[in-house]
Amino acid sequence: PERVDVAALARAVADASVRLGANVEVEAAGETETPGRARAIRRCLANLIDNAAAHGDKVRVAVRGEADAVTVS
Repeated sequence: PERVDVAALARAVADASVRLGANVEVEAAGETETPGRARAIRRCLANLIDNAAAHGDKVRVAVRGEADAVTVS
């Protein structure tokens, strides 16, 4: 697997959603690079953000680098 910056992917997906009219904010903290498949992680983030935008007025995405993981909420 390649090194993937999950926060950067989340920002890119959020930017695309904002251009379509969604209200999306991304907050990142810590080291957000992790081994993985960028396309798969991007698709997961797009599903998460798109579903949240469809069912809410404001979307907040938090990406946190932890000792042995990167979490998204």
